[in-house]
Amino acid sequence: MKTAYLMADDKTYPFVNQTEKRRLLKGLCVRCGKVEASPNARMCLDCAEKVNATMRKYNARKKAERLQYAAR
Repeated sequence: MKTAYLMADDKTYPFVNQTEKRRLLKGLCVRCGKVEASPNARMCLDCAEKVNATMRKYNARKKAERLQYAAR
């Protein structure tokens, strides 16, 4: 399962980026750092499901806002 997860910008979040790089090199989930990342992915399945659920809620809310303003 591939997830849409981008690394933080070096200049904006230097500590987060260093942590992600360190975890990625060790083969750990870049989000929790507790378990191995899924094959061909940056996160474990649990973290990926949490991020995907959050993004689905966010996208649904934004879509509803767009439809609300388009109806005017």
